[in-house]
Amino acid sequence: WAPLTQHRQQRRARTADLARDLRRQHGFGVLLDLAGNDSYRLEAWGQGLGMGGGVGLLWDQRGNDEYMAAGVPDPYARGAGLSGAQGVGFGHREHIGGGIGILRDDAGDDRYEAQMFSQGSGYYYGIGLLWERAGFDSYQAYRYTQGNGTHQAVGVLRDEGGDDRYVANGNAQGMGLDVAVGLLLRVGAENWEESKIKSRSKRRIGSPPPHS
Repeated sequence: WAPLTQHRQQRRARTADLARDLRRQHGFGVLLDLAGNDSYRLEAWGQGLGMGGGVGLLWDQRGNDEYMAAGVPDPYARGAGLSGAQGVGFGHREHIGGGIGILRDDAGDDRYEAQMFSQGSGYYYGIGLLWERAGFDSYQAYRYTQGNGTHQAVGVLRDEGGDDRYVANGNAQGMGLDVAVGLLLRVGAENWEESKIKSRSKRRIGSPPPHS
């Protein structure tokens, strides 16, 4: 039993070190763009992301923009990658709560594509907001997205106008899981395309379609 006890003690020590490192991550990051038709692309973890008690803001004020986030491999193999992008507050479960992540776009016909944990998503005491103020917009992602809160978190996608399109696999479009709140808010729009939840996403950025 001695080797097993020693292993458990070492594992607890590593976990405590990780928690201390995460607590040092508090911070504030801002990307502000005033005009232009812009393209934002990354593999994962950005575009308005708050982690470990930090705050992340991406604010684009004008233009027809596209926001693309691929994803790192998911250790639980849920059919897509982890994006952590486009208005996401993300925590490390049982160690430290998430931060506040905001993506705000004020005008233009915009396109959003990501995989999991994206587009107004909060995870483990995190708060995520995607705030789209105007335009004919397209949202495509896989799961835990488009106004999703998971594990004592809040996720909001707010769109204030235009004929928009929403595509997701599940756990999306105004869905809360485990004492959480998820909201998809349509404000001030006269016409809009019905939200669509499909059995699988049509395309994942940088990879073939996921299997069900």
